Amino acid sequence: MSIEHPESSSTGKQSSQKKSPSFLISLVWGFAAFIVMLGALEGFSRTKYAAELFPLRSVGSYHGQFELKWFELQDYVQENGGVDVVLLGNSMVNTGIDPAVFAERYQQLTGQNLRIFNFGIDALTVEAVSVVAELIESHYHPGTIVLFTEMRDYIAGNGVEVTAQFLDNSWMRYQLGASSLEGYMIDHSALLEYLLPYRNWSNSSFIDSFRMDLYRKGNITAQGYEPDMHAGFENSDLPDPSDPAEQLRYQQAADFSIDPDRVRNLQDIIGLQQSGTQVIVTEIPVYPTYYLYFGSASVREQYLTDIAAIVQAAGSQFIPPVDEVLIPIPGRSDDHHMNYIGAPIYSRLLAAQLAQACSQSGICLSSASQADQP
Repeated sequence: MSIEHPESSSTGKQSSQKKSPSFLISLVWGFAAFIVMLGALEGFSRTKYAAELFPLRSVGSYHGQFELKWFELQDYVQENGGVDVVLLGNSMVNTGIDPAVFAERYQQLTGQNLRIFNFGIDALTVEAVSVVAELIESHYHPGTIVLFTEMRDYIAGNGVEVTAQFLDNSWMRYQLGASSLEGYMIDHSALLEYLLPYRNWSNSSFIDSFRMDLYRKGNITAQGYEPDMHAGFENSDLPDPSDPAEQLRYQQAADFSIDPDRVRNLQDIIGLQQSGTQVIVTEIPVYPTYYLYFGSASVREQYLTDIAAIVQAAGSQFIPPVDEVLIPIPGRSDDHHMNYIGAPIYSRLLAAQLAQACSQSGICLSSASQADQP
């Protein structure tokens, strides 16, 4: 029969008592290691090596092309020390203007060397574009925003679903002043921006969407231009009211009038001039058949008169579109988009038009103030 020594029993109790604090210490060290690891990953995410390994970034928006342009602009500003002129509008701007060609021609005619970026975004009307303009102005303070607007922008109800979806994410709400911890974290974490492109990995369409975003990123130039490689537009392709595919366009454009709410969106963009960014308003020259949806030629003529007056009353200038006949038919992919042939032609024509406006009317593209650049 063994007799337990009193000292042995006491030692065992002391040993068991020492195990409790060791567990707490392990938790603390584990949490500290986790924080250090996150910090290291965040630091790596801010290097050029992360961009090489993970080409896509996201802020959680459904609009992948907006995200591509947003981060391209961010990179462009970092590499060039700022941006002077932002060309803003919808998909017609995206594929219709090559900033490199435009800048070269404008410099030849005026002697002014400008940093120019194309921020054309698919499917957005002036309602959503007004938000994009505010973001660009507040983040990058360009000297000039050239806004390309069009008649569809002012149709009440046109694009409202797209706009609602475009604005419906935490990052965007945070950008617009709402309190959002998630939006704050996305805005301040490069690591999250690299992780968010994979958030829908379980969806059946994820691989196709991811590959499309990779393709589009590879196709966008450093200045935001995305050339359209399609051709084959025929000027004999007149819109047909009896074609079911065309009927929605005819319905939208019927009895056209300028919606007051969309005018306020336009005024909001022009109002950015109070922050020091000049705003010039113009149009992309589309093929004339595009306006057949709106009815008689008088509707188009009245629109041009009205929009010019609205722009001038808001404190800006409306530059009429370049004559569409100067864009050859092979330079168009359809009746309102230019392709890789037409975009360089129009870019030179636009540069010449704005250079003339500068010399004759004093409407010149302003460079960004170095003091305002990020």
